[in-house]
Parts: sequence; structure tokens; C-alpha cells
Amino acid sequence: MRNKTASSLALLGTALAVPALCQNILNNGGFEYGMMCHNFFQLSSTFVDYAGDYRWRVSTNAHSGSYSGQIICTTSGAPNSDCYRGWITSNHIPITDSSQSYTLSVFTNCATGEVAQLYIPGTVGGDTTVPLTCQGSWAGNTVTFQPGSSQSWFYYEFFYFGQTSLLLDAV
Repeated sequence: MRNKTASSLALLGTALAVPALCQNILNNGGFEYGMMCHNFFQLSSTFVDYAGDYRWRVSTNAHSGSYSGQIICTTSGAPNSDCYRGWITSNHIPITDSSQSYTLSVFTNCATGEVAQLYIPGTVGGDTTVPLTCQGSWAGNTVTFQPGSSQSWFYYEFFYFGQTSLLLDAV
């Protein structure tokens, strides 16, 4: 019985520790701890949610640190590729002062001509959507925004509409 109690306490300690790390996405902005604190979605070319050929993984091709996050089309160039849109969503990030402006920066690496976007809903003046630089090498992207006045948290999404891969680092 003692082993079960110890195992249960260890499991509880792990369950309590993980959400604490995700309270601020900047704790894993470089994907050094894997894809923790992020959620993954895709939409197929036939507009079916959660269907398609995108996959999410950690890559060793990093701008800084050892790893980056990657959205990859697994059927790149195939005649029946089903890569319409894949995206990574952050967990909710607490806002301490909704009258304050926030700056979000990310480094991206995607093929020249491909399309990637950063989306932040519920900002002052409407949702914020900005294109991310796809130039075939690492590029810095920055956006400044102010959350809506009634918000106690915000989140962001990185959308990828490409046929190869999008690397994200140093969020």
C-alpha cells in the first residue's frame, strides 16, 4: 500500500507542477521542454477539422537554444497533399494590467513565398492578425498589442498554410 501512496503523491506532484510551468508561456518559448504549453490543430483541404497531413514536433534546427517548434506537412509535394492549415495555440497567459501594451516576438523559418500568420484575438480595436516572415532562413517578427479591457488573459495562435514546414523559436 505504501508504494501506491508514494506513486500517487508523485503523480499528483507532477500534475501540479506542469500547469505552473504553463502559466507563462515564456517558460517554454524556445520549445526546450518540448511542445508543452501549446495545443495543436489542423484543417484539411476538404475543410474537415482535425483531419489533414500536418504534424507537430520539436526540431533541432533552432534559432537559439537547442530546439524549435515545427509544423510540418508530411505529404509535401504529393499530388494528394492534405495540408490546408495547421496551427499551434498557446495556453491562456494571465494579464496583470489590461491597460498595458504587450509585445510578442518570435523567430520563424519557412520557405520563401509560403504563408504563416500570428493571430491574437480580443485585442483593442479588434483581433490582431499579422503575417510572419517566410524567407527560407530565420527571421524575427514582432507585434505590439493591447488586450481588451475586460480580459484577464490572452492567447496567440501561429497559423501555417504551407506545404513544407514552419519552424518557430524564441517566442
